[in-house]
Amino acid sequence: MQLHVKKSLMFFTFVSCFFISFSAQSTKLHHDQFGELVFAHSVKDTALTFHYLDSQLSDCQYVAIDKYPEVEAMLLEGIIVRVETKDIQVLGTDSPFYSLANNLMDLAAFKQAHPQVEVAAHEYENGYYLRWYNNNQSKAIVVDYVQGKVTNIKAGIVPHVLFVEGCA
Repeated sequence: MQLHVKKSLMFFTFVSCFFISFSAQSTKLHHDQFGELVFAHSVKDTALTFHYLDSQLSDCQYVAIDKYPEVEAMLLEGIIVRVETKDIQVLGTDSPFYSLANNLMDLAAFKQAHPQVEVAAHEYENGYYLRWYNNNQSKAIVVDYVQGKVTNIKAGIVPHVLFVEGCA
């Protein structure tokens, strides 16, 4: 009897860990949101726990979200205006950046396959900013493509998502 209970407990623990891991890994970045972080909404309206990463610069600050440790959120007066990460796993297979980030396509092929993505010279690095806007250009996903690799990913509300320095 004890062996059966022990096996059931081990199975339950394994399944729980699998679903927790799967749900964290399956969160993908979109023009409107990342998981429960919806752009243009207050972070306090979510059930998410977070902590401030730095002191408040005017009304702008960065927070870390416990549920999404790979992402930092930029808040303006408490409103989520941008998220930022270096983790390419946030890109879903439906994202135009997926193939580029996973080295399935080079930049020349990417530009030809995705003419809707704006390409601009990077301000500080040997590379490019790749900007994919939503239909009304109020939100965007911006990728820093430096020396042949995706090095940073931002998404959020225009113009905040376009700022190089974020809150600065």
